[in-house]
Formats: sequence, C-alpha cells, structure tokens
Amino acid sequence: MATRFLQLFGLLKPIKLSVRHEESTACQAEMVENEIPPIPVPNYAALKLPTVIVKRNRSSYRVLNLRGISVDSTTEDIYVTDMENMRIQMLSQTGERIRHFGYAHLKNPWGILVHQDNVYVTDVILHAIIRFRLTDLKMMKRVGKKGSGREEFNRPRQLAIAPNLQLYVTDQHNHRVQILTTDLEFKDTLKHQTMTEPCDVKFSTSEIFVLSYKDKPSIHVFTLEGEKSRSIVTRGYSMFFCLDRHSNILTSDYFGRYIKVFSPQGQLMHQIGQREEEAGELIYPFGMAIQDN
Repeated sequence: MATRFLQLFGLLKPIKLSVRHEESTACQAEMVENEIPPIPVPNYAALKLPTVIVKRNRSSYRVLNLRGISVDSTTEDIYVTDMENMRIQMLSQTGERIRHFGYAHLKNPWGILVHQDNVYVTDVILHAIIRFRLTDLKMMKRVGKKGSGREEFNRPRQLAIAPNLQLYVTDQHNHRVQILTTDLEFKDTLKHQTMTEPCDVKFSTSEIFVLSYKDKPSIHVFTLEGEKSRSIVTRGYSMFFCLDRHSNILTSDYFGRYIKVFSPQGQLMHQIGQREEEAGELIYPFGMAIQDN
C-alpha cells in the first residue's frame, strides 16, 4: 500500500491532502446514478482533512491569488504562481518558504511547470511563456506576444510535457493548444471545433486531456497523434485538473468548493469537500497537482 499526496491551492490558502492508495472497488458516491464497475483506483473516500501550509497575507509569506502549482520530482520542493505579487513562490513540503523569484519578468503569472532543469511559467497579461533555469532561477528565454500566429498567445494558461518531451501550452482565447519544443520553439497546434477556451492540459501514457470551460465545461480527450476520442462533461467552474496514475481525473470546482473525481471514461466517482470554511473543507480550490511517494 503506497501513500499519495495531492497538493491543491485555492484563492486563500494552499492545502495538502493525503490519500491512502488501495486496489479496491471504486468509490460509491451518492450522486452517481449507475453502479460503477470495479476498477483499481485510490480510495479517495479515505482522504484525511487538509493541512494548511501557507496562509494569505502572513508576514513574510504574503501570498495573493495562488494559481498554478508544480512539484520538483527530485527535491520535492513546491513551486506556485503568486499572481498578484507577480512572482513565483518556492516552498518546502512543510510550507516553509525557500525563496521567491521572477518579479522583474512577470506581470500576471498563471501556469507553472518544473521539468528537468527548467521552470516554465505562463503570463496572461504578457501573453508569453517564460523559461527560468532551475539551478539558479535565472530567466533564460521569453516567447510570445498577443496574437494568433505561431508563438503568439491570447491568455496562455497551463503547460504540460508530452511523452515525446514536447511542451503543450493552452492558448485560451485562441481556442487551441500550442505545441513547442522545450526551448520554446513552435512545432505544431492542437485544435478541435468542440474545444473552446482550453485552460489546462495533462497527459497519460497514451492520451492527451484538455480542459475547456466555455459554455459546457468539458475535458476533451485525444490520442497522442491528436485524434479526438471522447469528451467528458465536468460541469461547475473548473480551470485546473490533474490525473492520477490510473488516469482518473480530479477537477477543482472553484465556486462549488469541492474536488470531483472522474474515471478515465467520465464516470463521476466521488466528491471531496463542502461549501464550508471550517477546518477540513475547501475555500475556492484552484490549482492542483498529484505527487507520488
């Protein structure tokens, strides 16, 4: 039995939930009308209460409107976009601030991805992608301006690395996902007529998952070759999601104040949290990431 950790950041506070991983029958949630067939999934019903690791406006930890989150797989340090302070916060697993960086190069940081020796950040005001070197956090390259051409963006949101090591960036108001090299050079574009305002993207070993929230919030699933295979209607107000090792989908509902768990085929399996501000509940959940231990 392994332990999994889900890091989730909201408007007011980041929290940490621990999940016991069990090979068992899928969770039976009251909101599911049909019986869910047994599949190996983490036991999300056994989630422990969240642990707050950083609070808003707390002296030297002053954080405002946290959005994206990424975990360094080597050091396990946590990187978050501190939007209104126009910087990136680097935290330990216990929430201690290690340092912050990027203020001179960022206006409204949103998405973030730590990959090998790079930290990639999207900025929705600059309409750009900025690459920092992980070893010294020096800004190495910036690509993008407002537009609809190659290496141009209109409110870029989130990023993900594909199995072939290409960088996928959701280009929200251009209704597409731009595909770049890890050195931020244009390679290709992923588009589909049903995919409007994409805001997050993730990969399993064999599929691409793209979240769009315009009109009918959905996750659009593509093959790695870019062929559309299915859509999963998530409802609610979700701009971030993550996948576990079984490709189960966890979405953070900002206004509903809970996390939904879907199977890879779109069956709603469980709901975490309530519309409360008591200890153990969520307040405006936004960015989220799963870390395997």
